[in-house]
Amino acid sequence: MAVDLQTHVVLDNLSAPKTHEVERWLRRHPRFHFHFIPTSSSWVNMVESWLSQLEKKALMRGGFRSVPELKQAILDYVAVSNGRAGPWVWTKDAQEIMRKIRKLRERPQAPTVDLETGRIKAFPSATHH
Repeated sequence: MAVDLQTHVVLDNLSAPKTHEVERWLRRHPRFHFHFIPTSSSWVNMVESWLSQLEKKALMRGGFRSVPELKQAILDYVAVSNGRAGPWVWTKDAQEIMRKIRKLRERPQAPTVDLETGRIKAFPSATHH
């Protein structure tokens, strides 16, 4: 990578390295820029899902002998994935989603268990809204 090339790294707040060592390293390497997104950003879920599929379908079983070979496997997967791409279509309307949320909230919850003794501590009551 060219020494003068600016590198931008997108991190979610949950996994972001925030130690003093990292901060010092970033000050010594000003071409690297960290950008923090809010925890649980919805688009990140889609990216993580796509990366998971990349790993499972293209990388996990591969024994790559070189970086160019790994890069080609990734590019091949991207080409196949892009060839099958289409718009996201919601399968449920807002009313159906809200109905499902209400139903889930009304379900009895599992009892609380003391992890040391294995005994049941409490049975939460179902909440009705």
